[in-house]
Amino acid sequence: MTLLLVFPLLLWCASLPGQTISSSIVGTVTDPADAVVPGASVQLTDQGTGGRHEGACQVR
Repeated sequence: MTLLLVFPLLLWCASLPGQTISSSIVGTVTDPADAVVPGASVQLTDQGTGGRHEGACQVR
């Protein structure tokens, strides 16, 4: 009986490390002439919350 109660808890705990709070966006910033703009400033806006994050592009 104890095993039946503990086993689901162990399975649930094993899934916790899979959660993450980070992400990345990959793309290319170009000007109207389709030339790459290195170090361009970008702003991301969460349409659900209105939260914003600003940064600069990294050349890779």
